[in-house]
Amino acid sequence: MRSIYLSFFVLEFKKWMGYRVDFWLQFVANLFVEVSIAYFLWDSIFTFQGVSQIGGFSFDQMLVYYVIGSFVGKMIRTGDEMQMSREIYEGTLTNVLLYPLSTLWLKLVVKFSYAALAYTQFLLCVIVLPFFIQSFTIDVLSLVVGTYLLLYSIALAYLLNMLMELIAFWFENVWTMIVLMRFVTQFLGGAYLPISLYPQKVQDYLSLSPFPYTFSTPVKTLMGDWSLQIFIKAQVISVVWIIALSLLLALVWKRGQLKYTGAGQ
Repeated sequence: MRSIYLSFFVLEFKKWMGYRVDFWLQFVANLFVEVSIAYFLWDSIFTFQGVSQIGGFSFDQMLVYYVIGSFVGKMIRTGDEMQMSREIYEGTLTNVLLYPLSTLWLKLVVKFSYAALAYTQFLLCVIVLPFFIQSFTIDVLSLVVGTYLLLYSIALAYLLNMLMELIAFWFENVWTMIVLMRFVTQFLGGAYLPISLYPQKVQDYLSLSPFPYTFSTPVKTLMGDWSLQIFIKAQVISVVWIIALSLLLALVWKRGQLKYTGAGQ
């Protein structure tokens, strides 16, 4: 069974590579836009405040945070979000249900295949960017630990997104809810602002939620800003949330299939 999922992973990876020109153009464009916005925004903020650090970040560290964050954000998003809800609406989910494999596991494999391609881009930039940004350096241990935590990030992002998509079994339009969930996940996860800029009480509450572990924690770990205590805490809380969200997803999936007719909406 594992070999089947692995074969499907390879097949999906090759499919994403089939759009490699578009994929790489989007990659360069998105990276340039996101980093440029971060550069000019934080350059203005640091200049206006007249300080060398904000929220524990120097200007160079802040820039590196957003550079790495650009890749992590790409890894935790699938290349074709809302596909599940679209299949439910159109009735084409029936074709997937006919496979002798778990539909939810197949969707997770698709997500990891896209993340793997985005990760190859990240590794390329780890080699190239230090020539342009001197402060952009990642040590081997931080790369290994950060990559390991990224697996949890991808799983958590998948579960949160899929829960929203399965609402399509009951409602005709879930686009708004999916976009809202993405915004909440990114805002509370530290994609827009580093979590260290939030009030301490908010940081304490967020540390018990799944959101920081979808973005902020792996990004800071890749930057080398981590400890054994942070690593263990991230693992424990991530696993607890993955189990809880998986059980909830299984329940919603089971109930949703009872509502599904295959006729589309």
